[in-house]
Amino acid sequence: MAVMTGKNATVKIKSGGSLKLISYMSTASWSGFTSEGVEMSVFGLDYKLFKPVIIDSGTIEITGYYDPADDGQEALNAAGAAGTELKAGDIAIELDEAGTTYVRPISGGTDNYWLVTKWNPITIDAKDINKTSFTLRCSGQSEIVTA
Repeated sequence: MAVMTGKNATVKIKSGGSLKLISYMSTASWSGFTSEGVEMSVFGLDYKLFKPVIIDSGTIEITGYYDPADDGQEALNAAGAAGTELKAGDIAIELDEAGTTYVRPISGGTDNYWLVTKWNPITIDAKDINKTSFTLRCSGQSEIVTA
């Protein structure tokens, strides 16, 4: 796989039956996986022992320029307000221009989805364009797909 730059990345959400671009987004940051462990130390050890118990798929932060007329931004706002579970096929962060490498919830299962937990904040700055951001909480499993 070749190194990819962020300039061709996109964030898309299903709206009206098809995936639509969420316009004017300039950063998308996935915190990645973390593993919570339980301590398994016993008497006589010089070092603590931990065993992995559960994996957290993390959060995704998306930021960009605010556009109240953008269908993609409006779809994310609506998903947040309704508590919609965004499953594979409903949302994707495409890492390349061809859309062949992307991050999404894993297909299948009832607990694999992303939930919009922060939506529609607006930052207003007299010397800049108004900005907005979204936070998505990853429930269950997420994946990086390379087609």
